[in-house]
Amino acid sequence: MKWWIKTGMLMGIGVMVSVFIGCKGDKGPQGPAGGTQCFDCHTDNFAMEDYLLPIETQFAVSLHATGDTYLRTASPCAGCHTTEGYQTYAATGTAPAAELPQSSHIGCFACHAPHTNQDFSLRKIGATTLAVGGGSYDKGPSNTCAMCHQLRVPSPYFTPDSMTSSRFGGHHGPQANVLSGQGLYVFTGGTAYPAGARHNTAIPKGCVNCHMATLPSGALAGGHTFAITYGEPERLNSKGCTCHPSMTDAAALTFVDDAKTKFEVGLVDTLGAKLFALGLLKRNTDGSYSVNDKRRTSANGLRVIWTADEIGAVFNFGALLEDRSGGIHNPVYARAVLNATLNYANSHP
Repeated sequence: MKWWIKTGMLMGIGVMVSVFIGCKGDKGPQGPAGGTQCFDCHTDNFAMEDYLLPIETQFAVSLHATGDTYLRTASPCAGCHTTEGYQTYAATGTAPAAELPQSSHIGCFACHAPHTNQDFSLRKIGATTLAVGGGSYDKGPSNTCAMCHQLRVPSPYFTPDSMTSSRFGGHHGPQANVLSGQGLYVFTGGTAYPAGARHNTAIPKGCVNCHMATLPSGALAGGHTFAITYGEPERLNSKGCTCHPSMTDAAALTFVDDAKTKFEVGLVDTLGAKLFALGLLKRNTDGSYSVNDKRRTSANGLRVIWTADEIGAVFNFGALLEDRSGGIHNPVYARAVLNATLNYANSHP
């Protein structure tokens, strides 16, 4: 037999042996002891309890898997916008200190560590500390979601100061705070808002109960799509309506849309307009509002110092708007915050 044929056969056998004994890359830990354990997941037998291909198909249409926000590799943005950064954030509680040399979309290995844990358990297991309000969020598997879908600490932090940025606020993901009824500003002399017992306690898995519900027949919604609505005409995946189990998908969408419309009229049309009239918000060319950072110097050039309540009012407005549920995540809490902020704006000197 030719020597190169013998060499090729030996190399092939060596590769097979390395797979079945256990693999070890030059940049990763050693894998499980035998190839049969790998095939528990990497298999074409879809009778297994948790299988990959359908989940990958669902995730491919999710917002986490699309867009270009994963290019935000600087600190602290990378901690929530990239798989690599989130791994550090989940392990240490803080985002990477330095900019990442490379990044990828939030994907399977952001939330799961199958080659380390040898199963599909989540990286983040315990309760999540909320940066604003000092409380915690503890709803099982959605503690993973709450790591990033929570308010960030604003600057200034509810103390009298000048406003120097139109981007002031709690950023784009306050859902954990709203759902659990924590962290929004309470005005001077006011009382704590009701936490909203029904949505706060009757949904034990939080985000997961609704956004990862069983998929409706013949459509992509729920599961690892994280989507609530689907189809044309649009319908809502009522399998995620834990508090309203008897609704059909069409009726659920009508119910939610009506509730959101009523809330958003009070939020944007009423509160937004009032804060704009007070000079606390400015109107953008597209009709949206942002913080009026131009209200920082008076006619004689002195700094304008915002009161804590003024800062809290624009913070609450932005948080309720960025929650993007129209109050649905926690109607009792969201409505209480909205009403208190409206009462303050209406009595503003």
